[in-house]
Amino acid sequence: MASKLKPCKFAEKCYRKNPDHLKEYSHPKRKGEEDDKHEKPPKKLKTVESKKANTIDALFAKNVKKEATVEEKPVTNTTEESESTSESFSATDKPCSPESGKSPQGKDEEDEATVESPCDVKENIKQKFLFEMPEDFYQFWEFCKAENPAKPTDALKKDTGLQLVGPYDILAGNHTGVDRNRHGRRPNFLLHWRYYYDPPEFQTVLKGDDKTQFHLGYFRDDPCEMPAFVAANSAAVDCIITPKGDNIFAAVSAVISDKLKAKDTDCGLASRLKDLSERLNKCATKLGLSLEGKSKRMKERDKKVVCKSFHKAGIVVPVDENEVGYREVPESPGL
Repeated sequence: MASKLKPCKFAEKCYRKNPDHLKEYSHPKRKGEEDDKHEKPPKKLKTVESKKANTIDALFAKNVKKEATVEEKPVTNTTEESESTSESFSATDKPCSPESGKSPQGKDEEDEATVESPCDVKENIKQKFLFEMPEDFYQFWEFCKAENPAKPTDALKKDTGLQLVGPYDILAGNHTGVDRNRHGRRPNFLLHWRYYYDPPEFQTVLKGDDKTQFHLGYFRDDPCEMPAFVAANSAAVDCIITPKGDNIFAAVSAVISDKLKAKDTDCGLASRLKDLSERLNKCATKLGLSLEGKSKRMKERDKKVVCKSFHKAGIVVPVDENEVGYREVPESPGL
């Protein structure tokens, strides 16, 4: 049956879909128009789960292997700790007896043999934290033992508000004979005293007040190398990591100087802080440690920083003779 409509001058090449246009003009059948009705539905896109092997979890699973079965809740802050307690520990790492209650998540751990801690304290810390601590770490422990033989972890607490935590808990013997935390799980020392904004490069060794969550820690550019410097962060304020010196003596000296300049420091406290500062400086000088806030080694590092990052401490990527650098990023490829 012939159409009474005017033929469209563009014929089958007409692209217009306006209903009024289609009513007024006729169009010959477009090529493939009939086949469209029987066209197979498009294939569904593969879900992200099908590429699970390329996700960040899978990348980490290769390195963790059997240890990946141990579940631990991350420690984000320490505000839940009570100041009245004689010992201060992070939420997941407060010591408890092996007989303490076990959570359902920890049932699978019962079948695993407990790894004995090395007798050598340096190897013990390396086994638990996967880091070798610098010599000034142990030298500062000896200094605190001289200040307070009964409880070295609290040697600076009264006057500076600083308390030795993290790997110092091993030196203090707080984890001796403990294979379960208060949640019934094995302690995860990689999260021990880790604050909310702390990146993996930052390892807390001294804590301050719980209000600002001020803490000092070693910052490393490479887990296989010694720390680049000691830095400070107040997790309740921001994520900024501020370098305080290339050793722990310099960092504590900087904290004491800030306390002396504070308006709320009375004469009695100021006198005690000055005496503490003199003893600290004398010990550092005897050990040949610099108390500069920005040592020569730290200035050399600044030249190698390729990105300041959000925490402002910067990222250092080693380069070869062609000035080409590579640093692994734990992210999956584009999916």
